[in-house]
Order: sequence, then C-alpha cells, then structure tokens
Amino acid sequence: MHRSNEELGLQFPCQFPLKVMGKNESSLRQCVDRIVSQHVLAQHRLSVTERRSSAARFVSVTITIEAQNRAQLDELYRAFNAHPDILMVL
Repeated sequence: MHRSNEELGLQFPCQFPLKVMGKNESSLRQCVDRIVSQHVLAQHRLSVTERRSSAARFVSVTITIEAQNRAQLDELYRAFNAHPDILMVL
C-alpha cells in the first residue's frame, strides 16, 4: 500500500533530521558530509551535531536539512545505506 506524504505527516519543504550511526572514526563525518552535499544544496543544510556512545566506540551524526520532497529523502537513505562505514540511519 502506497501512502501519500500527507498520510505520513510530511509537507514539503520541511525540516527533517537524519541520524547516521557508525564506528567512531573521523571518516564517518566526512562520509556523511559528502553524501549530503550530493543531494542537498548548501542553503538547505541547517545544522549538524555529533554524539559519541558512552564507550566512545560509535558516533551518531545528526544533520537537519530542509527536505524538498520525498524523492530527495529516499535518495539520501539509499546513499547512506549503501555506504559500508554507515551502520544505521534513522
């Protein structure tokens, strides 16, 4: 069953946080930045925060963007999930 954007509670453009998790390595932030820059214009990148796990083995990078449409979000999720250094995307 295909749901419309309204059924999912999304109205575009909208602020949308993406949380990307991986091992605590400097390359993760660079990877996230590179993927986002391929899909999101600079003026639509609103904020970025990083948080390390309690044992500092993992890190989450949360980037909030102004999403323009559902296709853009789908492309971002596909790109993140295809990258071997990324363990999870929420």
